[in-house]
Amino acid sequence: MGFGAQMIAWHEDMCRMLADRGRYVIRYDNRDCGLSTKWEQHPVDLMAFIAAVSGGDIAAAREMMPYTLSDMAGDGIGLLTALGIERAHVVGASMGGMIAQRMAIEHPSRVLTLTSTAGIARQLGAMILDGSRAGELTKLQVPTLVIHGLDDTLIEPSGGRRTANGRARPGRQAHAGPRHGTRPPAATLGRPRHRHHRLDGTMTYIFEFRDEAIWHPANQAGQVYLGMIATAAELVGRPDGLTDKFGSGDTWVMDPVEFPELIAELLRFHAENKHWMLHLMISGVLAVSVELLDRAGVPAEPRTESERESLDELRAQLSD
Repeated sequence: MGFGAQMIAWHEDMCRMLADRGRYVIRYDNRDCGLSTKWEQHPVDLMAFIAAVSGGDIAAAREMMPYTLSDMAGDGIGLLTALGIERAHVVGASMGGMIAQRMAIEHPSRVLTLTSTAGIARQLGAMILDGSRAGELTKLQVPTLVIHGLDDTLIEPSGGRRTANGRARPGRQAHAGPRHGTRPPAATLGRPRHRHHRLDGTMTYIFEFRDEAIWHPANQAGQVYLGMIATAAELVGRPDGLTDKFGSGDTWVMDPVEFPELIAELLRFHAENKHWMLHLMISGVLAVSVELLDRAGVPAEPRTESERESLDELRAQLSD
C-alpha cells in the first residue's frame, strides 16, 4: 500500500472478491507502518535530510536513512518465501507501486505479473533516494498493467503513461479514469448524514472544526490524509493540530489555532522548496488542507507573492 497507509487500505471487500475467484490474497503492512516492525531506533532529522538532498549531497542523505525502497521490496519477497510461495501476481498502489516495481526489477523470477497504481519520515526518504526507475523498467519482461488516475493531484498521468510505454515486453496497458485519482470524490467531501458510516454502511472518518463536521472522507482517504499530514507536520517541526475526539481513531478535531498555523507553515515550505518530489507530495496533502480551511471559514492567507502563487496552484488543482 501507499505512503504511510496500512494494509487495511486494501478494502476487505476487494480482497474477498479476488479470493472468491480462486486467488490466494496477501496484504501486509510495510515496515514502519501498522503492525510491522518500526525503525524507531533510527530517528531521521527530516530538515537535515531535505537540506542534503536539495544541496545535492546524496551520499550524506543515504547515510541518514536506515533502509531503502529495495529493502522494502525485499520484505515482500521475504514474506512470499516464508509463506512457501515461489511466484505471485504483485499489485502496488502509490508508494506500493514503487515497491512493486522494485520487486519486479530486482526479483523478476518471483513476479508473475505487475500491476502498478498511482504514488513517515523513513518511508519518505526511501522513496526520494530511490530516484528514477525508468531505465530499469525498460528491461522488465513480466506482463504489466499500469493504472493511473486522470484526477491524480500528486503524480501527473503522464507518469503512468511513461511507466507503461517504457516497458520492454509488448502487451502492456495503461488505464486511467476520473475515479482513480488521489483526490476523494466530491460526494465524500460534504457534511456527514450519519456519524462513522455512510448510507451504504462503509466506514468514514470525520473531521471537525469548532464543533462543525466539515469533511467525512471514506476510510482509505481519511487514513492516508492522517498519515500524510502527520509526516508533513514533522517535516516543518509543527504539531499537526488534530485531536482524536473519542479515542476511537475516526473523529478528529482540528485545533482552531494550531491547524491553520501548520497550513501556513506548509504553504511557506511549498513556495520555497523546489525539490520536485517533495513539492508534489506536499501539494497533495496541502491542497486538501486548504480546502478544509476554506470549508471552516478560515481560508489560508499567503504572506508573500510566492505563497500566493502556490495557493493559486493548489486551488487550481481542487477546481480541476
